[in-house]
Amino acid sequence: MEEMSQVYKILSINNIVYVINNVRYAAAANVGCWGTSMNPLYKMIHDDLRELVDNQTYHDGETIPSEEELAAAYGVSRPTVRRAVQMLMDEGVLEKGGRRGVCVRARKIDQRFAVTLRSFDEEIHEHGLIPKTKVILARKTLATVNIANSLGIREGDAAFRLVRLRYANDTPNVLVESLIPYNRYPGIDNVDFSTASLYAFFDDKGNPPMVAKRRLELMQADSSLAALLDVKQGDPLFRFTTTTLDACDRIIEYSIAEYRSDTNAFEFDTRVP
Repeated sequence: MEEMSQVYKILSINNIVYVINNVRYAAAANVGCWGTSMNPLYKMIHDDLRELVDNQTYHDGETIPSEEELAAAYGVSRPTVRRAVQMLMDEGVLEKGGRRGVCVRARKIDQRFAVTLRSFDEEIHEHGLIPKTKVILARKTLATVNIANSLGIREGDAAFRLVRLRYANDTPNVLVESLIPYNRYPGIDNVDFSTASLYAFFDDKGNPPMVAKRRLELMQADSSLAALLDVKQGDPLFRFTTTTLDACDRIIEYSIAEYRSDTNAFEFDTRVP
């Protein structure tokens, strides 16, 4: 049995360079096993891909090289690669991405949103992910009866409506619609909330959020939400309705946040009264 020495093979696939620890030998490459003293080839490929996912060489939602490309890189048969990939799919590491092939399954973010008052960016950074915000809508409006009741203001008073799509590592994570009493924060419509934090804005105004009253429900994504959050229509979502108060118990924000259920999990602390 002729064994090849350990080499590092650099593959340029889809303009991304992947470094694969490639250990193989020619005689048994298509057999799919190393013999009795070494791991099977499919297990080696499984371990390599798993490591590349764990160290975030492949990010959530990113497509891995095709079966054909991996087979060529490792010098093995496609069924051997298929077995390794299927193992990772069974473990919930990879998933079929439709026309994109096989991609990294998004890992759930253990959110403390339900029990803490901090910004989305802080939460996402804590998990080693990169947050991003797309502003869907930001404008001054007149309060309807429902808006007035939600903010504790009068019908017809000015309110600021802010709708943001929040991302974690370029994956849509949550759609948040916020309502703010405009007269308490004049000029808020001049702030670029694609980069600015709403909570930091409140802090800068000397009016930080102190209390949040949240209500959690489960809902199904309609066609609009499905398109924005990149899920299927009918997929389950977490829906948080929040009323945020300042130190004087005045409402400074009323919000509705719709989270993907496949990328988020929420922690709750419960104590004996």
